[in-house]
Amino acid sequence: MGYLVTQLTTYFRPRSIDPDISFRERTIRIVVILMLLVLVVSLVGALFFYTGAPWKLVSYEALVTVMGLLLAISFFAVERDHVLVAGLFLAAAFIEALCGTLIVAGYWSVLSLPVLLLALLIAALALPRFALWPMGIVSLLLVSLISHNEVSMAPVPDYAMPVDQFLVGCFLLAFTELLIVNAIQGEFESRMASLRELNTTI
Repeated sequence: MGYLVTQLTTYFRPRSIDPDISFRERTIRIVVILMLLVLVVSLVGALFFYTGAPWKLVSYEALVTVMGLLLAISFFAVERDHVLVAGLFLAAAFIEALCGTLIVAGYWSVLSLPVLLLALLIAALALPRFALWPMGIVSLLLVSLISHNEVSMAPVPDYAMPVDQFLVGCFLLAFTELLIVNAIQGEFESRMASLRELNTTI
């Protein structure tokens, strides 16, 4: 037990001495391990409860498997001190989860909007500030394309809100989140710059 605690403590300790990179590295390490554990439990549960059921290309099992592969790449990248690459693969894993949720469950699923906002939050925590808005724009474009494609390809349930209304809500909430997170990142970077300047002066 003591060995396991020691290994976990060592794993979660950032190796970078730069405060900004160190914060992102720690975030990536924590999120990757937690999500891998959740995905393993989900996949084992799916295999246990749906024994004998054939796997489909478009299914939650496939979604979980692909997300797990992206998280594994992020894990190995951060272990080799490639923090930016690890952050990109971590963000890609959550964008894949977003797209998979929209495709498997439909844009009307209660998970669609929360997964979108979570993906943007993870991108903000794991990636440098310059990558936040591009990731947000890519995510919203994917949501729009998949949602409009679902309307044209398959019947929409009666209880589902119109796709335009859903997308307006997505854009408003995502834009608000991006503004808030961008402001927080800017303040964080400003304080880090002041701290570096103070250390240099001392």
